[in-house]
Amino acid sequence: MNHTETHYWCKMQWEKEVYGQIYGVYMFLAILVIPLSIMVFTYASICHRVWVLDNYRPTVVKQRYG
Repeated sequence: MNHTETHYWCKMQWEKEVYGQIYGVYMFLAILVIPLSIMVFTYASICHRVWVLDNYRPTVVKQRYG
């Protein structure tokens, strides 16, 4: 049986190659680096806050019940 299929490949065409590179860097920053930086900062802030509260807790418990 002779079976033929047609496949298409979409590719962006840039006037200059540098435009494609700039777009690639922009997408890398917008999709990966910026969200990852925000998450790392947020989780680090949460961990710092928990750490500080954990160090402060024995003093509070001692004052209240001791």
